[in-house]
Amino acid sequence: MKNSSAFLLSLLISLSTSAQKKQADTNFIVREFDRGDYHAVFIQKIDTSSTFYKRIVDFSWDANDSLGYQESLKWVFKDKSLKMSHHVNVIVSGEWSQLYEYKGSYYLYAPSDWGNLGRVSINDSTFIQYSMDGPYASLITSCWGSNTPKTLDLTLAGPQAPDTVRIHNINWAAGLALFEYRSEGGRSRFELMVRDHRTQNYPIIVNYSPTRKWLEFPMDTLNVKKVFEMQR
Repeated sequence: MKNSSAFLLSLLISLSTSAQKKQADTNFIVREFDRGDYHAVFIQKIDTSSTFYKRIVDFSWDANDSLGYQESLKWVFKDKSLKMSHHVNVIVSGEWSQLYEYKGSYYLYAPSDWGNLGRVSINDSTFIQYSMDGPYASLITSCWGSNTPKTLDLTLAGPQAPDTVRIHNINWAAGLALFEYRSEGGRSRFELMVRDHRTQNYPIIVNYSPTRKWLEFPMDTLNVKKVFEMQR
C-alpha cells in the first residue's frame, strides 16, 4: 500500500511537471475567458505537422468555392475586349501566403475567422484572391518585367481587382515578395508574401477559441522600408 501511494505521488508530480513544461514551451500573447469562453493568442513554433499549419497552406476548394470562382470568371469574360496575357513570369506563379510583422519578426497567422486568411494564387492567366466569400479570379491582362526582375507588374481585370499589382522581389530564392496593390488615386497597400513550401520556415501566431469567433489579433504595421532592406 505504501509503495502504491509513493507511485501515485510520483505519477502526479510527473504529470504536473509535464503540463508546466508544455505551458512554458508555448509563448502566450493573450489568455482570457469571456462569459465562459476561452480565448488565447499564442506563437506556435515551426511545425509542419500542426493542424494550424496544414490549414494555412491548404488551397483546395469545396463545391461552393468553385461556384464563386466560376462566377467571377463569367464576369471577366463578359467583356469581349479583354485578352489574357499568356506571358505571366513563372517566377511568381504559385500559392502565396501572407506574412505578418509582430515585434520585429515575421509570422504566418491562423485567424479566428478563417475567412480572414491572407493568401493569393497565381497561374498563367489569373490572379486568384481569397476572401470571406471564397476565391475569386481576376484576369491578368498584362505582365511585364525582365527575366530576373526586381519588380513585376500585373494589370488585372475582375469584379474586385485592384488596377495593378506590383510584385517586388525581396528574395526569389527564399520565396519572399512584397505585393503592392495599387488603386486609383495612387494609393498603395503592401503585403509581405511567402510562396509555396517556403511557408514551412515560419512560426505561426494562432488566434484560438474553440467556442466562438473573436476579433482578429492586431499585428504591427508592416515596416515596408525594413522589408526593402532585405532585398537580394
